Amino acid sequence: MCINFRGLLSAVTKMSKYRVYIAAVVAFATILSGCRSSQQAAKPVGSESRIAASSLSQRLGEVAASMRGWQSVKMPMSVKIESPAKASLGGTVVMQRGRGISMSLRFMGLVEVGTLTVTDDSITVIDKYHKFYLAEPVSVLLGGVGFTVNNLQDILLGRAFVAGSDGFTPSDDLVLHSLDGDVWSVTPPPFDSRWSYSFVFDAYNLIKELVVSASGLPKAVIQYDGLDAATPAGPVAGKMTVDVPGRRAVKVSVTWKTGRAQWDIAQVEMPSIPAGYRRIMPDMLPSLLGDL
Repeated sequence: MCINFRGLLSAVTKMSKYRVYIAAVVAFATILSGCRSSQQAAKPVGSESRIAASSLSQRLGEVAASMRGWQSVKMPMSVKIESPAKASLGGTVVMQRGRGISMSLRFMGLVEVGTLTVTDDSITVIDKYHKFYLAEPVSVLLGGVGFTVNNLQDILLGRAFVAGSDGFTPSDDLVLHSLDGDVWSVTPPPFDSRWSYSFVFDAYNLIKELVVSASGLPKAVIQYDGLDAATPAGPVAGKMTVDVPGRRAVKVSVTWKTGRAQWDIAQVEMPSIPAGYRRIMPDMLPSLLGDL
C-alpha cells in the first residue's frame, strides 16, 4: 500500500509550498494503501521486573492484555512531509470502530484545504482548493490488501492486529522471534502470497515498528514513538513515521495530540460532495499533481 503513496508524491517537488498542502490530502489516502509536554511517559506493558526473562508467549499475552476496547476518538494531528519534499500542516482526525476514519487537513491550522474519509467499502478525498474529488473502493487504492477499517485505525495508532480480524488475541499461528537487545517480533499469518507484515516490540513490550513486505518491492517501515499508555484504549503511539526506501524515497510523519483526545464521543460523518466538483480517477493523480 505504501508503494502507491510514493507514486502519488512523485511530482511534489515541482509544486509550490501551498500546493504541497493540497497534495498531502491525496497522500493520506495511501498512508492507509512527539506529544504534549505534560504527557505521561510510557510504562512497560506487564511487570517491570524480569522483562528479559519472560518467555515470548508471555510477553505476547501481556501486549494483548494491555489493549482495551474503544468506540471512537477525536484528536488534533500534525503532518510533516520530509521526503521527497518538505512541508507540514495540521488537522483533526476522527476514528470510529467499525465505521470509518475521517481527516480534516488545514493550512496554517485555519483554512480547511481537504478531507479524507475511509470506510470498509470506500475512500473519498475532497480537494476544496482545486474543487476535485476522488471516490473509489478501498481495494483500488490498497491494491487488494485485506485490511479492514479497524486494521487501518490500528496502523495509525500503533496497535497490533491480525489482518481482516478485530482485536488481537494470542494464537498458535502467530510467529514469534527474539531479536537483538531483548527486542522481539510477532508475525501474523500472511493474508495472501504477495504480502507479509510483522510488529516489532521493545524490551518493555511497547510497539516500535510495523514492517510490511511485498514480493519484489522494498520493505515499508512504520516507526512508532511517544507511546501514551494512559489512554482508554491502552498504549497508543503519539507519533508514526512512514518510511519507504527507493529511488524517490518517501518519509512522512504524523503526530497525534493524544493529550487532547476525546474518547468514545465523536462519530465519523460520511462525506458530501459539493456541487460543481470534478471527479478524478486514481490513475490521473500523478499527472494531475505534476501539472499543479
